Amino acid sequence: MARSARGCLQAAAMNLVPCFLIVLLSQLVIPASGQRARVAADIQTMLKVRDELFGIPENKMILADWSTEPDPCNWTRVECEGVGASATVRRIDLNQRNLAGPVPPSFGLLLNLTHISADDNRFDSIPANFFKAKQLRFISFRNNLISGSVLESLSAFQSLRVLLLGQNLLSGRIDSLSRLNKSVVQAIDLAGNGMQGNLSTLAGFTKLTVLRLGQNRLTGELATIRDMPALYDLSLEDNSFSGSVPLSTLSGMVSVNLSRNALQGPFTLDDIFVPGTIASLDLSDNRFSQVAPQFSGSRNSSAQSTVDFFWARGVDKILLGGNGLSGSVVSFPESAATLNLSHNSLGGDLPQTGKATFFAGVETLLLNNNSFTGPIPAGFWTMANAVTMDLSRNQLNGTLPAGPLFMPNLQTLNLSWNLLSGGIPAAISNLTRNFRLRTVDLSFNNLSGPLPPGLPQGDNYSYSFIGNPGLCSDDDSFRRANLLGRCSKPSKAVQALWAGVGSMLVLVLAIVGVLLVLWRKQMVKDNRMDADLVKAVNHGLISTRLIPLRQLKTATSNFAEDAKIGEGGFGSVYKGFLEGKEVAIKKSSNAILQLVASKQMFMNEVQIMSSVNHRYLVSLLGCCMTNKSALLVFEYVPQGTLAEHLYCRRGQGLDWNQRLKIARQTAEALSYLHFTANPPIFHRDVKSANILLDDQLNAKVADFGISKLAPNLDATTHYSSLAVQGTPGYIDPEYYVSYQMTGKSDVYSFGVVLLELITSRAPLDYRRGERDSTLVKMATHLVRTDALHLLVDPMLMIVFDDEEEVKKSILSVAELALRCVDRSPDDRPDMQQVAVEIEALSSVHYNVSKADDDDMDVIPIANPVARRPQASYTSSTTGPGSREFQSPFER
Repeated sequence: MARSARGCLQAAAMNLVPCFLIVLLSQLVIPASGQRARVAADIQTMLKVRDELFGIPENKMILADWSTEPDPCNWTRVECEGVGASATVRRIDLNQRNLAGPVPPSFGLLLNLTHISADDNRFDSIPANFFKAKQLRFISFRNNLISGSVLESLSAFQSLRVLLLGQNLLSGRIDSLSRLNKSVVQAIDLAGNGMQGNLSTLAGFTKLTVLRLGQNRLTGELATIRDMPALYDLSLEDNSFSGSVPLSTLSGMVSVNLSRNALQGPFTLDDIFVPGTIASLDLSDNRFSQVAPQFSGSRNSSAQSTVDFFWARGVDKILLGGNGLSGSVVSFPESAATLNLSHNSLGGDLPQTGKATFFAGVETLLLNNNSFTGPIPAGFWTMANAVTMDLSRNQLNGTLPAGPLFMPNLQTLNLSWNLLSGGIPAAISNLTRNFRLRTVDLSFNNLSGPLPPGLPQGDNYSYSFIGNPGLCSDDDSFRRANLLGRCSKPSKAVQALWAGVGSMLVLVLAIVGVLLVLWRKQMVKDNRMDADLVKAVNHGLISTRLIPLRQLKTATSNFAEDAKIGEGGFGSVYKGFLEGKEVAIKKSSNAILQLVASKQMFMNEVQIMSSVNHRYLVSLLGCCMTNKSALLVFEYVPQGTLAEHLYCRRGQGLDWNQRLKIARQTAEALSYLHFTANPPIFHRDVKSANILLDDQLNAKVADFGISKLAPNLDATTHYSSLAVQGTPGYIDPEYYVSYQMTGKSDVYSFGVVLLELITSRAPLDYRRGERDSTLVKMATHLVRTDALHLLVDPMLMIVFDDEEEVKKSILSVAELALRCVDRSPDDRPDMQQVAVEIEALSSVHYNVSKADDDDMDVIPIANPVARRPQASYTSSTTGPGSREFQSPFER
């Protein structure tokens, strides 16, 4: 019996051995086969997506290439990872295709899909199956016709970072947002729907950078935004929010729109605008009662009823119209393009700045429906950028200026319902004839005298001059349309005219003589060095040499056409000989310094450029500024640009050793600008055409100045609201989301230059087809598929094929370039790291010594700062996921 039992156990044990092996093999085989099935499922699922879209016949015509191309990875705007049978679908972009019907439910079966974008279509619903794609991190269906309570299923997306469903027909409450993973969400856009609820739902979203909930039916207060330290874009307009505004939170943002709510209470401009990061502030149509500069540091601490925009430096748009603001305006924000203070209770005289221009940068100025008094400032009439000016329905008095008006862009001028007196100057009609002025309203004032000739007629002018009893016109059609009386004619007008002719003939010779004298005086004045520039140099504010205009004229044969070697936005570039040395002279266009702001910008540029000195930066040798033009004198770099050498327009071509040296030197120059200059300078237009080469083919980085100056903020919050810079093909894709240039933008552009050095291909060329139109996309694809040989410049291929070290070097630079052009600014190295890595590559692969150019000493600028890490456009609290808020196919 015992033996029988023992035998049974032995038999059972023997039977378990093959079972165990079968189980073990299944564990090894099943995952691999499961992976293959999953990969195959991705391709099959995309075919299902196509069939679901083609269920609407018109969609088939829109997505024609989806019908003819058998491989979904080659469909327009479909990105896969891997190639062939191992490819998985990662990103789909259906933006602006005018597609109709429901969102294809089979999207939910794409287990590797991370980004889906379908803005500006006619999708009308999101089926439940869609929410099975749990790995999605980026969802964008803005401006469609999607209805229903789709937010209730958001708990499926625990990896979601960006949710953009603005401008649809959604309903329900925003409470469902609390089902998302609050620790990773960075951007939410539900604007233009019918959502209800309040912001308390969003408590805990600490990494949120963009929040757009405008045009809904939300209520409550805004206290929750205090707990969103990374927030920089806030749009809550057209809701029913009430209570006060948490000012200390707004001060760290870039764009704020809280218009058309029920917010109230006094607030202070200095509390909002110091530290100066806000570029756009819209608080219009609320219930604010007072702008009170009562905090420490205010320039008007004793005047509780004044509005002082001194704090709003660097702000582009300020909208405070439609509130109950009272008091007087002390100053205007000089950098703002738009200022709306209309429909308030502001009063007092408009600020008299004493400058040549009243408000230099403004394009739209709305001061209507207030109680402003006093005359219109003289500088008001020389605002070259002004497009719309509305000062109507105030109590302004005084006369209109008789002198010339320089407002070439003005389209609308409304001064109606004031107390203006005197005649209408002929300069008003000059604006309509010679420039863009299309609408003029001077009605209901105390103006008198005849209308000047040349005023256009039509509907825009039918009632432009009524309500001025003293105005008259002898043009019957114009007089009838404007309800004006006929002007009385003096007696014996013809006789008086002939009598005047005799007197005029006597005066002609005298006038000619006077004009000659004035012309000579003006010539002397135009060639005199600007007093402000001389003062700045004498006081040590600008540390460069002043060079008289006559010397620069001599150096260039009076700026002869054959001395011109280039043209740019600043003006023309001439080659000259100054004191026996070749120089490059940049001469501004004649009109660039007619405005005070332009003059100050030039002086700031000279101050910055004269304070930096590096062997791989083009040196500023001197400057000159007169009444008519501004000039910068640089060292002449004889061998042209890197672009000319790469594209065979100059020289005999560059070998890999030379290209690697140029890359190292350029990286050192940019690292110097980012980490040693004080304050840091961002180049903003790094490209091969801005890298000059000397006789030894050493790099000299050109074209940097005040327009690239980074704001002097904490290193983690480098924002910039200056004008857009950059060249297509080199521009950081993040710019199209944040509209901000940072140090990481320079890194991206430098990465493109590295790819140019490897390939000698243009950064942007649509002839290469859509997938390869940008050099970044093309290089990314070829490097990651081990096809680098298809990318390398044919001139380098002989060495590339024969020398393994060269091949390794080029591959290392290519991999560094791809890190520099990473879609995420946070994942790119900074320029200091790039410079160190290229130096290491030069040493390892080519033993490139710096002895040939180290004899040129680097002269540090005054008060150099310690080197520090460079930050991207987000604050340090944003976290590593901040890069996600952008178009999925621009990353």
